Amino acid sequence: MRKRGFTLLELLIVLLIIGLALSIISTNLGGFLETERLEAQAKIVKAFIEEARELAITKCTTMKLLFKEEEIIAEAPGEDGKYKKIKSLKLREGMRFLIKDPERSSLFFDEIGKGRGEIPPLLSKKEKVVFEINPLLGMVKFKKATSESHPWE
Repeated sequence: MRKRGFTLLELLIVLLIIGLALSIISTNLGGFLETERLEAQAKIVKAFIEEARELAITKCTTMKLLFKEEEIIAEAPGEDGKYKKIKSLKLREGMRFLIKDPERSSLFFDEIGKGRGEIPPLLSKKEKVVFEINPLLGMVKFKKATSESHPWE
């Protein structure tokens, strides 16, 4: 009479197949999660910019946004006329702005919400998001960039 069950070789083959399937799934899932994190960070940056615009309108003043590699600093003119930091937003770990020219990486909103300047691209390890601002309306939108070059360049 033969006993029912699996041989050691059969169990090893099944474990090997499961391991290969899990490695394929985790590789694909990692890229998906990075895309979602980048999009979530872009939404936070967009909300921060829109909040600065609203502050400029409600306080009837100009707002200046300085883009650093890993943060945004919102400034408004003080009583002495010099810009002073009001608030800032630090980016999540692994995210950064692509700052090519520090002198040009700022955005201004006037007292009616009209914007001028540029928003640098937001980068993760493998992907890039670019922002666009409607200068007249001050509205911000973003989209995932498609580029053959590595986004850190």
